[in-house]
Amino acid sequence: MRASRRGRIAATAAALAVSTAGPAFANVFALEGQDPRTPQPRSGPDRQYAPIGVVTTNAAVAASEDGTRQIRTRGTGFLVSPCYVLTNYHAVFGLDYDGPDPGRDYSATFSVGVDPDYAFRWQVRGTPVRWGAFNQRKEHDWALVRLEGCVGGQADIGWLELAPEPGHAMQGLPVVLAGYPADKSADSLWAQAPCKIEGLQPGTDKVLHGCSVHSGASGAPLIEVGRGAAAVVAIQCGELNAVKGPIEAYDPRYANTAVTIAEVFQDAEARSLLEADRAAFPGPNPAAATQAASAPGVPLVRVSGLP
Repeated sequence: MRASRRGRIAATAAALAVSTAGPAFANVFALEGQDPRTPQPRSGPDRQYAPIGVVTTNAAVAASEDGTRQIRTRGTGFLVSPCYVLTNYHAVFGLDYDGPDPGRDYSATFSVGVDPDYAFRWQVRGTPVRWGAFNQRKEHDWALVRLEGCVGGQADIGWLELAPEPGHAMQGLPVVLAGYPADKSADSLWAQAPCKIEGLQPGTDKVLHGCSVHSGASGAPLIEVGRGAAAVVAIQCGELNAVKGPIEAYDPRYANTAVTIAEVFQDAEARSLLEADRAAFPGPNPAAATQAASAPGVPLVRVSGLP
């Protein structure tokens, strides 16, 4: 398995060298005056979010539509099989709307897992192999990344299950959004529940939701809860009218947006790659027992020592 581990100091230094993928601020709904996001464990009996990690581009990508500004980006991604991670198109390609430029390095590092002496146990190189037509419509903001080390097969990690439910059928669906927002500790996973899918974004196939989001959480999964085993129904991608400060309550003018898994599954090759990868794994999803034990409701757990 080609994977490496780095110290906490090195990981922090790397974080300073990149910019978070996604919106400049995004929208945090401070329900009853309180930030609803809670730090979550990535190990132990409550590790249902262990397959969620950080995606960092290995080279600079376009950060402006004309390509004059170039940065390395940092967002969220999550394992969906032993060897594959789902994230946003813009998290690995930046704003290269016309598609990946031939000859450019679009590889990324996926950081996941827990080690007592390190920010993340594994840092694995990956390459995007399938992606949405982001240059045609922005709801195609997804990318499937093949890892060089199949860390989803690790007993303490596993992968998240997927539910390709169409957006129009998800209004009112309760979900958990879990990711690595830039306004929180860089190596801590943060989640909010309950929040819900509020409806479709007009003129698109994306869904609107009331989960609090900040830059860095782009690519985070929206996980359906309450109807059995947890499953990802959408991928956080953007927001409407991003503001700098917290919003007192959900407001549709400031809703956050997500790409549905149903949109991803319209790509037959992406489905085939995931099915083959899962079928080749000698055993069940290592995360299945943890995710099943947490359903319904996928309770959130506060990590001691964190705000």
